[in-house]
This record gives sequence, structure tokens and C-alpha cells, in this order.
Amino acid sequence: MSFDWTIPKKPDSVYGYLSSLYLMYCIHVGTYVFEPWERVLCNIVFLVLSLILIYATYTFLPQSILAMLKYFAILI
Repeated sequence: MSFDWTIPKKPDSVYGYLSSLYLMYCIHVGTYVFEPWERVLCNIVFLVLSLILIYATYTFLPQSILAMLKYFAILI
């Protein structure tokens, strides 16, 4: 039993390309088994968590790196 890993054909339009990307996202994340309202709720949760992670990284990571560099006497 083997899988056929062929390159999919190029989409005809931007909408076709975006819908194929969204389908791949749904399959990889596992939201394709949800009902539409559950999928929307799950996507909102993923988006909010991603935005919180990006904000926290942007806010706190530079301070942490600077403190670490000062601690190891790399930056005075």
C-alpha cells in the first residue's frame, strides 16, 4: 500500500489557491471534522492565542535577551 505524492496542479485563480491553502490548514490542524460554527470558534481561539504569543514575544523577548547578555558579560 503506497501513497501517490504527486504535485497538485496549479490553481486557476487566487480564490482557488486560497481555498486549497485553507483546506490544507483544516486537514493539518484537524478542524475539517468540526461543524462550521465549531471551526469558526476554533479558528478564533487559534488567532487570539497567536496574537497573544506575538505580542508577548515582541514585548518581553528583547528585555530578556538584554538581561541575559548583561548577565554573561557579553554586553556591558
